[in-house]
This record gives sequence, structure tokens and C-alpha cells, in this order.
Amino acid sequence: MRSATRKRLGFVVDIIQEYHVSAIIWYQLLCCETYDQESYFFYREMRERGVPMLVVESGYDALDTGALKTRLEAFIELVKGGSVNG
Repeated sequence: MRSATRKRLGFVVDIIQEYHVSAIIWYQLLCCETYDQESYFFYREMRERGVPMLVVESGYDALDTGALKTRLEAFIELVKGGSVNG
């Protein structure tokens, strides 16, 4: 997996440019160190490119639904340039 990170990053950058992507939502399994390390690498690269990225970790628990919904709505509002407080 780690040896393919740069290749995946290049693929993501190509998609961002081709489809004029406004932001990225990175969803990963809670406590997965491999994905956590990779998300940091992607986050840093997206930040340098000016592409907002939200990293979401979940254990696939139904209890995460409310908090996840709130975080996603706030992120979308920020990307759109609107007010988070509505």
C-alpha cells in the first residue's frame, strides 16, 4: 500500500484538475494507522494545492451518524462559502 501512495496521489490530482473538484472528503476506518498516515500525506498535499479536505474516521457505528452529519454539513457550507451558523 505505501509504495502506491504517490501513484494514488497523482491519480487524485489528475481527477481534481479534470473535474474541477472543490473539496475532498476522506473517509477511513477508525484506528487504522496505515490509512491515518496516508490521509496526512494527502491532506498536506491538498492544502498546498488549496483544495479543502475533511478527514472522517468512523468505526461504522450507528452512533456516529449524528456527529458525522453535522461535520459534513459544516464542511460543505465552508466549501460553498456560506455561514456555518446558518
